[in-house]
Order: sequence, then C-alpha cells, then structure tokens
Amino acid sequence: MSAITVAPAASKRGSVDRHPRLRAIPDEPLADVREISTAPSVQRRRRVLCAEDPAMRRRPARASATMSPAVRTSSRSGASLVARAALTVLAVGAGVGVGVGAGLLAQPDAYSGPTVEHSVTAGESVWGLASAVGSDRPLEQVVVDIEQLNGIQGGLTVGQEVMLPTE
Repeated sequence: MSAITVAPAASKRGSVDRHPRLRAIPDEPLADVREISTAPSVQRRRRVLCAEDPAMRRRPARASATMSPAVRTSSRSGASLVARAALTVLAVGAGVGVGVGAGLLAQPDAYSGPTVEHSVTAGESVWGLASAVGSDRPLEQVVVDIEQLNGIQGGLTVGQEVMLPTE
C-alpha cells in the first residue's frame, strides 16, 4: 500500500486560500538513495589510507615490552628494589611523625581562667553562647574552650548546665 501526500492547491490568484482545495500528490521517490561506501569522498579516503605506509598507523610499542627479560631484570636487581621500598617506608613514616607533632603543637591550651555557670534555653547554640562571652580572643577559640570545658561533642539540650569562660 502506498501513501498519498495531500497538499493545499494554489488558488487562481497564485496564493493559498484560507480554505484551500486539496489535491493528491503521487508518491514518487525524491532522490536516489545509495550506499555510503559508493560516495566519492569515501572512495578517496579509502585510496589514501591504502596507499600510506601501514607502519604510520601503528602505535609505538612501550620500551619495556621491547626489552628482553635479561635486560629488564639486570637493570633492577632485588637489592635495589628492597632499598627503594625501605626508603619509601622511612619517608612516609617521617612525614606522618612530623604531621602528628605539628598537630600536637598547634592545639590550644585548655582554658584555665574564671568561668560562670549557665543553663541552656531553647534556641541557644555553642556559637551563640561564645559570641555572648565578649572576649578579645577569636570566636573559634572561645567555642573550642566551651566544648572542652563541658565535654560537648554535639548540640546542646534545653536545661543543660554549661560552664562559660568570662574572658
């Protein structure tokens, strides 16, 4: 079964009417359909690829794959591999030690000044209490002092008694 396309017919004046008359257009092929492999550009590309040296299309081989096993093992003896591994372990250990030491030195001392006791009400937070202290120290340090003085790990609960630094 073939499909019939219906298109508006032109009026006597040469333009399309508001109420066009329809006419049937026969189902004819609009263009020749050919395989892409027959296109001239594809054929030219295929000729060029076949004409060039196949070695140009290969990827270079890795150096270790081209070396013989005797050459590879002689360049790295077992003793040098052990020495490299030992040096790597020592370097990592030294780096971890320096990091831990720097972290311990950077910790602030615990607050040892005067404190006041405060009962937590609804909506209060450690940061809000720290900003109300009115200290010359940085706000982050006052927050850390409040958390350390009271052993706070999370949020505050209503009615909780907390010690606040006064300075």
